[in-house]
Amino acid sequence: MGRRQTRSDGAVRPDARQVTGIGSSLLVGALTLFGVLVCLEYGRRGYMPLDHSITFDGGWRIASGQVLYRDFTTPSGSLPILIQGAVFSVFGVSWFVYCLHAALVNGAFAALTYGVLRLAGGSRPVALAFGTFAALMLYPGVGVPSHDHHAFAFGLLAAYAVLRGARAGESRASAAWWAASGGALVLGALCKHVPTAFVLPVVAILGLAVAGGRRARFLGAFAGGILGTGALAIAAGWGLGVDWSAVRVSVIELPRKVGVARLAGVPWARLLWGGMRAYPTLALAPGAFALAAIAAARSHDARAKRIRSELPSLWLAAGLAAVTVLYVGATHNQAAYGLAYLPAALGLAAVAWSRAAPDAAPRLATGILLVAVAVGAFEAVRFHLEWTVTRRLNDFRNTPATEDGVGIATSMDFLEFAMPEATEDPAYGRYRAEHFREVIAFFDTHPGNFFLLGDASILYALTGRPSLNPALWFHVGLTVPEPGTPEWARYEERILDNLRRHDGRYVVVEHKGTWMGLQLGHFPRLESLLPQSGDQVRTFGPFYVVPVAPR
Repeated sequence: MGRRQTRSDGAVRPDARQVTGIGSSLLVGALTLFGVLVCLEYGRRGYMPLDHSITFDGGWRIASGQVLYRDFTTPSGSLPILIQGAVFSVFGVSWFVYCLHAALVNGAFAALTYGVLRLAGGSRPVALAFGTFAALMLYPGVGVPSHDHHAFAFGLLAAYAVLRGARAGESRASAAWWAASGGALVLGALCKHVPTAFVLPVVAILGLAVAGGRRARFLGAFAGGILGTGALAIAAGWGLGVDWSAVRVSVIELPRKVGVARLAGVPWARLLWGGMRAYPTLALAPGAFALAAIAAARSHDARAKRIRSELPSLWLAAGLAAVTVLYVGATHNQAAYGLAYLPAALGLAAVAWSRAAPDAAPRLATGILLVAVAVGAFEAVRFHLEWTVTRRLNDFRNTPATEDGVGIATSMDFLEFAMPEATEDPAYGRYRAEHFREVIAFFDTHPGNFFLLGDASILYALTGRPSLNPALWFHVGLTVPEPGTPEWARYEERILDNLRRHDGRYVVVEHKGTWMGLQLGHFPRLESLLPQSGDQVRTFGPFYVVPVAPR
């Protein structure tokens, strides 16, 4: 394994043996393909109405002509929704196309992990190993486009661009890569605020560390990338006629209230201890960085100089581990939902310490790498067996696939249909593919649109109807206001207005309401338009199709 060279101005660059060639291209291609295929294999299994419908319905809205933050709102996920809308427009609306979107990001994330480790001085086999682990730990457990996981991918892209900029030396390409790093963080924020907000300082400090005497150039390019990409996003919004007051409320005010409440209630000490106890590997990266910093500060011999040259890689490793812990604390997702950076963090720490080992101890360097690869393999396989194979990340908990998705519609044939086990609401266990098919068949023969009070918003696309909910999904306090408030009255008025403008003739109630607890009684004006007698209600399993009284 070659040693990294340090420029006289303090910048770090890999030696010539790390230049990518045909061999690396083939490895990256194979790794990317593995990431795509493993995600397609496991991501198709099961349907979770709330989580699996969000980006699907958002993409359908875009493909059918709706404009984000004009016709509907969401606190996050703008970029995944826009991408999904473009994909649906080109390739048609299907579950395979939906899963392929996530799978391609998964393959790219595995390749980025490989690239980051190569730029940090790792050999091809080591980088390939940790890239493979990353392919198992980003998207296969979820399987469909997720705001969080897209943000993780763009965060790692930002780190990769910083390292590529450092490698470019004095050429103009360095500024271009550093600007791309800032732009990648803006794109990450358009996916989700968290974890992007936690990745930002990690990437910025990494850039200052690897830029050496070119720090001013880095800061200018990095800030320019952020401002330029942000300006392009704003210009696109103006061109599309975005309602900026809706952006302010949906993207800033509501998430800020939820975020402050969550962070204030996080027992950080217990969270940190619990996270390290469940995944002790997370402690290795910050521990390796701390030991290196102490060792470099206590002596000034050649060994200390070598350790200091590895501090940027160790900082990135520690930062990625810290982002993981902070993400788990700031969200209500399971801890395993946010472990995608674990392979990169472990690999970076191992590569840095192996390169800092004395030249007279090659076995020590090899041993460090072998142990790290073994630990990484253990964590990746454990994650795969505990969360992906069982589908526990989607609350399935070993629920077997019961039907093929073709039982819903031909466009859903890629889905192996299964529902989550009873968790918060036992009614969720009553779903069957045939219930969707029956609702679709009803609207095939009955003109008019419907408002869905439920989470399975894929029904809008499957029936070819425009989505009528002004919010992308139902989450009180985050996507919709508190019932009974003046804001709620305005939200309900928008629903009624959508029913009028889009020939809304029915309300479809899913179970007794939504996963997050909203029921028909929370919509008094909408409920007043429905018949008092149940004679006109059509029932298809957990779906109740109720006609709206003439107005």
